[in-house]
Amino acid sequence: MDSTEFKLWEAAWRQLLREALPGLLVDPETAVNENGNALTLEHLMGEGRWMDPSDQASGIPIKALMVVREHGVTAFFGMVPDGPVMPYYKIVQGTKETFTRFVERLTRAIEVQVADVAVREGILREMVFANANSLCRNAILSLLLDPPPTIQDMLRVCQLKVPFMQGNDQDPKHKSPRVAAVSGNWPATTQEHLCKPYVPQIDVSSVGSRDTGQTTAH
Repeated sequence: MDSTEFKLWEAAWRQLLREALPGLLVDPETAVNENGNALTLEHLMGEGRWMDPSDQASGIPIKALMVVREHGVTAFFGMVPDGPVMPYYKIVQGTKETFTRFVERLTRAIEVQVADVAVREGILREMVFANANSLCRNAILSLLLDPPPTIQDMLRVCQLKVPFMQGNDQDPKHKSPRVAAVSGNWPATTQEHLCKPYVPQIDVSSVGSRDTGQTTAH
């Protein structure tokens, strides 16, 4: 998310924690920190004295930290996207789009649209393969299927193989002619042309015979 989106998310998160705080203060498991002091919004937001993650982990009740996390996720998924939302299953890799960029777009869409964290990875793998362009799909198909390839495997194979596949997939009409290293690699007709000495084109009507030295009369 960009800086503006972060501010919107943080404001929503803060409001959720402010609303949750009274309930935490009446629960014996979350009412006080390690020093016996009552929990505050500063504890929950990780501000002031509680900015250091190690202090949060050691001084704030684990149950309270779990509430903080849950409300952070709730605030994120509650954000209203700026503009229309494209369903993740309609996100397709462009012919010139890098595989990494495609995976990033798809990952973000799935994170926003699929609330169940446990199933996101499987959906991502399925959609990445189904909606990749032909070059990337062919590269992925070169991987072993047992065990099933991970997203990291797919990213690696596309990074290594797709540039070479793109070179072999160019339109022949736009390829530059290759120059053979030796004449033996040329077609027969071309070899014949290369072996012939250069003969200047002479206009016999205006040039004298080399043997007699005479000139042709006009």
